[in-house]
Amino acid sequence: MRECPTFAEFYRAVHGWAPFPWQERLAGLVASEGWPAEIGVPTGLGKTATIDIAVWALAAQAHRHPAERTAPTRIWYVVDRRLLVDTASDHVTSLATLLADSPHGRAADGEVLGAVGERLGSIGAVPRPQSPLFVSRLRGGTQLGIRPPDPSQPSVICATVAMYASRLLFRGYGTGQGMWPVDAALAGTDALVLLDEAHIAPALQRLIGLLPDCDASHAGLLRVPGTFRPDPQPPLPAPRTSPTLVALTATGDDPSRFDLNEADRSHPIVAKRLAAAKPTTLQATTVKKLASDLAAGALDGLGMLPAGSAAVVFVNRPALARDTRHQIDRQAQTRGVGVDVVTLTGQLRPPDAEAIRTRLLNPATGCPAGAKPSRDRHLIVVATQTLEVGADLDFDCCVSQSAGTRAITQRWGRLNRLGERPWATAMLLHPTDAEPSGLYGDEPAQLWERLTGNTETKLDLGPASIAGLLGPPHDSPGRIPELLPFHLWELAKTSSPPTGAAPPEVFFAGIDDSTLRVALLWRSTLPVSGAGLVPPPSDAETVDVPLGEARTFLADTDQWRRISGDLTRTDQPPPENIRPGDRIVIDAAAGGYTPQGWDPASRELVLDLSPSARRYLHLTAPSLTNLLGRDLNDEELDLLTALQPSPEDDPDPARDHDIAATLLMRLAQEPPPPTCPQGSWPFDQAFQSLQVDRVDPGDRHCLVSWASSSGGRPRLSIDALDELSIAPTVQLQNHLGAVGELAGRIAEALGLPDALREAAALAGRAHDLGKADPRFQRWLGNPTGDPVAKSDTEIGRWQQARTAAGWPLGARHELLSTQILDAAQQDGVDIPNSDLVHHLVISHHGHGRPTCPAVGAATLPTTVTFEGRPVAAHTNPGEADWNQPDRFRVLNERHGYWGLALLEAVVRQADHIVSAATEVQ
Repeated sequence: MRECPTFAEFYRAVHGWAPFPWQERLAGLVASEGWPAEIGVPTGLGKTATIDIAVWALAAQAHRHPAERTAPTRIWYVVDRRLLVDTASDHVTSLATLLADSPHGRAADGEVLGAVGERLGSIGAVPRPQSPLFVSRLRGGTQLGIRPPDPSQPSVICATVAMYASRLLFRGYGTGQGMWPVDAALAGTDALVLLDEAHIAPALQRLIGLLPDCDASHAGLLRVPGTFRPDPQPPLPAPRTSPTLVALTATGDDPSRFDLNEADRSHPIVAKRLAAAKPTTLQATTVKKLASDLAAGALDGLGMLPAGSAAVVFVNRPALARDTRHQIDRQAQTRGVGVDVVTLTGQLRPPDAEAIRTRLLNPATGCPAGAKPSRDRHLIVVATQTLEVGADLDFDCCVSQSAGTRAITQRWGRLNRLGERPWATAMLLHPTDAEPSGLYGDEPAQLWERLTGNTETKLDLGPASIAGLLGPPHDSPGRIPELLPFHLWELAKTSSPPTGAAPPEVFFAGIDDSTLRVALLWRSTLPVSGAGLVPPPSDAETVDVPLGEARTFLADTDQWRRISGDLTRTDQPPPENIRPGDRIVIDAAAGGYTPQGWDPASRELVLDLSPSARRYLHLTAPSLTNLLGRDLNDEELDLLTALQPSPEDDPDPARDHDIAATLLMRLAQEPPPPTCPQGSWPFDQAFQSLQVDRVDPGDRHCLVSWASSSGGRPRLSIDALDELSIAPTVQLQNHLGAVGELAGRIAEALGLPDALREAAALAGRAHDLGKADPRFQRWLGNPTGDPVAKSDTEIGRWQQARTAAGWPLGARHELLSTQILDAAQQDGVDIPNSDLVHHLVISHHGHGRPTCPAVGAATLPTTVTFEGRPVAAHTNPGEADWNQPDRFRVLNERHGYWGLALLEAVVRQADHIVSAATEVQ
């Protein structure tokens, strides 16, 4: 293994220039002593370099034995702004690409990146040819399968607060219930949490601090008198047992925080940015006039600046952003002024947000920091909090509604950001008749009184003076309930969530927090309630909106469905039963969205993005009309009618394919409609790859799909009882051996103690023993011969085959696996750590926490080879394992909630990797 380069060498190889002094100093501190609790570097000085430092620090420890590593394997960059999650994800994706493509560029850079990439690649149990660094993004509406492939894989995960914290508390938003424990393990162990703009997430900071004392392994919280009391045995060394939290905020108040020193302040670039002038006019207004005055302030400010200047207008709510945008358009027309106006909130679908972000970061059309503007017209960006933190944009003029101290500090960070705009101007407007709001409470009024108390109407809110003028923040974190040990005990029961348990969001968002979100998407074809959404939802289609606003909107229409966490079904509960993190699909004709974002008052037709996002299209008149932005002509209607056979007609796949291809070829010849975001027009693939399928016998219409640019089709979710069994046929013994071997390697790569590594490997070799049951083998299409673990039965025949085989609906093969383990022990097979092995086997599909379903059926004799010897057992999927609940309690005492979940993740993700490799062969 090559020697690790210095951080300065690594940073220069990635960025092309040297790090700031504080960045190099922090890297040295992390390498020698570990991370500080808080980093207080001001905005505009490269705080995202903390991700680079974390990646480098992990690579620097790659030569150590895994049990001696202190650098966490997973780096979570968490921020409560969806746009910033995207920006950070883009940076880390570029970094992963550099590490994969090394050597590149200058020879010295290639050697540096190659050494870091090699060291990272030596950490994980499974080599990754794409890149040694796995990158993921979690920010609402995203799909399953975005977690790191295994717990030992060096990873950077960019996430919103809700997406991270819900996973930490065993209730991962946007993921299936069965995967809650795996996601909890990835969030709660071996994790560095870089909480950017930590001042807007005080509840999460408090929550992470409480977790160790509430864990089941702490002081025997769950122990029952008279039962066996094992000593706690955390799987990982202490520094990696629980998350390491680092708060990144320019407005923090930790007296021991890491901050700039004199060497930093004397750096010419840093000194220039800290001295940037930001003269600000104070203006009182009223709630009724606020939108109009904000618009006037921006237009007046730009009127004093050269053509092509840029202004940002900050507001506190998306509704006010819409009103202000309307006022700017009206006043600009009245004045005869030509301006380009962009609205940017956190309530935009990714293609719309990406188009705006691309525009703003383009020097020709936007205002990226460090670029010389080349626009002919003024630019005004109306934005909410989504732009106030982290965005690397530089404006000439800033106009803002009054807000909290921390928010104003961040907003002024977008003005004259690099200290290169001495003409910069700003205005702060305060509606004196405003009532305290839930967002900032009475802090805006207190701040206004402080600023106007010296009778000055113009102040310089530059970096050197803003803290003194604004004073300390007086924001309140709101009402956050106390997390108690038995709250976690209830949350850990993921396979049987207790009725009435505290919702996890109150512990990381508070009781009164208005930022709880649901993910909405729009389709022109809805499924019947109970059926799955076809195609499954895509991240590119969704927008996160406040829970209350979503409930109000949904109460006015019945054209919507809630999508289950595993994507296999939909329902339509009362709107008040919609929960944070739910995904809702809405009929595109119901409105609620415009190109400017979520607008619950709008009843305009919403563009269905699934054809471009998923490469699937329903061949119905509403779907095609939605996509084209026009009515179909007679010829197109005739082709469509030909694809709607009567129920008694025999299917003709070749005929359907030809008609569908002819129809889509005709549609593809016209340009995209103006409503289609750039890059979202789906007809850019060869139609010889077209596939045609019937969606539902009751609908009788066609669904067509075509290959994506990567050559593959997304796999539709199905309602299968064992989704990992659908793959090319593979012998059971071969599958068990491969999973056991890989589980052992993952455990070893993590540095687990030998006893736990051996238990994970043994569980891997036993997890699917129950598939040897004759009924299960008949279901897999293997009534005779050696048992198999996988079946290549067509998905459409899967449930029919189950019924014919006599395998009961809802039965679990993993329950039978533990019955075979019991029989093996009775026959003299030595199973060390038996309780743990049993649990890892019974939980490998997410059950057994604390119970596993038992479905009544006859007992059958089953013989299978285990640990090199034949084992005869009587398997019965209707025989419950009543020892499992207490076993689950004892194991949580021994290993902790997240430690036990990590052991499960080792076995389960090994199974996933082996099954996926089988499927692609």
